[in-house]
Amino acid sequence: MSTDDKAAPEDSGYYQYEIIGDCTHKTSIHCSFKTVWCRQVPVRGITLTVGVFFDGTGNNRANSDDLRLAYAYCASLVGEERARACAKYEEHARAGLGNGSWQGGITNISRLNELYKSDTVLGEDQMEAQVKAYVGGIGTADGESDSMLGKALGSSLIRQFEGVVTKTDEVLEEIASALNVFIGHNRDKVAIAKVQFDVFGFSRGAAAARHFANRVMKEDPAIAAAIENGLDMAGHHGKPAGEVRFLGLFDTVAAIGSLLNFYDINGRSNPGVNLELRPPVAQKVFQISAMHECRYNFSLNSIAGMWPELALPGAHSDIGGGYNAGEDEISLLTMPDFEVTRDSADEMQTAVYRQAEKMRQALYSLPALKYLMPHGKVETKMISWPLVNRDKARASIFEKKVGAAVFMTRRTVPNDWEKVCLRVMLDAAQDAGVMFAPILSSNKELALPSELLPLCDKAIAQGQAVRCGTAPEGFTAEEMRTIGRYLHCSANWNIDSDLSLWVSPSSGEIFLRHHYAPTDERSFVWPMAPGKGWVRTVWRMDDQQQWEARARVNADALDGLF
Repeated sequence: MSTDDKAAPEDSGYYQYEIIGDCTHKTSIHCSFKTVWCRQVPVRGITLTVGVFFDGTGNNRANSDDLRLAYAYCASLVGEERARACAKYEEHARAGLGNGSWQGGITNISRLNELYKSDTVLGEDQMEAQVKAYVGGIGTADGESDSMLGKALGSSLIRQFEGVVTKTDEVLEEIASALNVFIGHNRDKVAIAKVQFDVFGFSRGAAAARHFANRVMKEDPAIAAAIENGLDMAGHHGKPAGEVRFLGLFDTVAAIGSLLNFYDINGRSNPGVNLELRPPVAQKVFQISAMHECRYNFSLNSIAGMWPELALPGAHSDIGGGYNAGEDEISLLTMPDFEVTRDSADEMQTAVYRQAEKMRQALYSLPALKYLMPHGKVETKMISWPLVNRDKARASIFEKKVGAAVFMTRRTVPNDWEKVCLRVMLDAAQDAGVMFAPILSSNKELALPSELLPLCDKAIAQGQAVRCGTAPEGFTAEEMRTIGRYLHCSANWNIDSDLSLWVSPSSGEIFLRHHYAPTDERSFVWPMAPGKGWVRTVWRMDDQQQWEARARVNADALDGLF
C-alpha cells in the first residue's frame, strides 16, 4: 500500500495513511498476507517547483569558482607575487582554448541560481515549495578541461562533447537529488499535488532549456523517472513528467553543427534539438535578445511573434553575463588585407591603407558599433616587410608587402550592463510567480553604478510592456551613449593561432606566413567574425518564415533543373 493517496473525488484534500496500533501479532508462516489497520491523516497537497538552470556555452560556475579559490588559497600561503606558481592555478589560468570555463566570469544563469529560493523544511501553512538544479554550460564538465568540439558544434554525438541534448540528460540526476533532499525533510507533512519547473538558459543553454521544456511537454519517460526516483515513493498526483511554469531565455543561440546540416552552425537547422515552443510548452515564456550581437556564428533563435521577446542593448554576453569586470578589449574590426608595392612607396598611399581608412570611418555609422567606438581608441594599423626576389633585385627592383587593418582598443570595460539584464529577467520571472531572494544593498557584486539605475528601471518597464503586448519606449541616443560605455565588442577578426595568419591580441601586430588564410571557412578560421554588413542572422519560429525558407530551397532546385 502506498504511503499516501489522493482523496475521493468529492474531497479536494490530500491524505497519508497512518498505521493504527503497533502492528505486532502472530501470523502463520504459510500466510503471505496480513491485515494492518490504517487511518487517513489529512496532509497538505503542495506544489513543488524545480528551478532548472542551463548555463551558456563555455560557462561553468564550478570551474570558475574553483580557479578563484585556488588563487586565493595560494595567495594566502605564499603571497600575491608567488601565487601563480601554484600548479592548479597555472594549469587553468594560462590562455588556452580548453580553459575558457575556468577563466570566465559569472553569468546571469549562475546569479539566478544563487537568488532562486530553495526550501528545505516547510513552514506550517506553506503550500508551495521550490528546489533547484544547475548544470554547467555546453562543452564543459565540472573539474575538467573544456571540450573544444562540444563548444564549437554543440553536438551530443558522444557524451564527452557535453552537447545541448546531453545537458538535458545530465540535469535529471540533479533534479532527482534536489527532490530527494526535500522529501527527506518533509515526507510526513505533505503530499505532492504536482511538480512543475522554472527553466532558465543562456546561449546554447537556452537551446537546452527549450529542448528540456519540450521533453516535459511530451511527458518524457526519463524526466518522469527522475521525478519518481527523487520523490522516493512519497506520492505524486500531477503529470508524471511535471509541467513548465516559466521559461526564461537569454539570447538563444543553438548553432548546432552536424553532418546532417553540413556543419552549418549559422543555419536554421539544429539537428536533434527541439527549439519549437508551442502554446502548451509553458505557462509563460520570455526571452531577452542581444541588440548589438552580429557574429556570423551566433545567429539568434528568436521567439518573437509566438512569445514575448525584448531586445536590449549589448552583445551576447552583455545579456547573459560571463564577462569579468574590467576586462581589456583589443578588437580587429576589419579582416587584414595585403598588397605588394615598391620598397620606396609611401605605405599610407597604398590601396590597402586607403581602403582600411575608408572602412574605419564607415564603421562609426554601423548600428552594432556606433555606441561602442566613441569609448575606445580606433586606429588603422599597418605592417610591412621586404620581399626577397633575386631576379628583380638584379634589375634594382625592390619590393615589400604591406598589410593594413582597423583596430579598436578599450581598457577596463565594466560588466555592469549584464546585471541590468539580470534584473529584467528577475522581474519577468517574479511576474510569473517565481520566488527569488531580494538583491540586497550589501551585495556589492550585483550593485549598479548610479548612472545605470534609471536605465535599469526603463529596461524593466520595456520588458513589462513587451509582456503586455505593447510597444516599449526605446532608449534615446543620449542614453545609448551612456550604455555604450558598458557594452562589449564581441565580433572581431582576431585569431589566436592559425597556420597562415596570426594576430596578437596584446600588441595588435599582424603577421602573414606564406599564404592567405582560407576565407571560405569563416566559421572555423575566424570564429568571432561579424556577419555580412555587421548584421545578425535571426531565425524565427513562425511558420511563415519556415515556408519562405522552403520556398527558396525549392526555387533554387528548380533553377538548377532548368
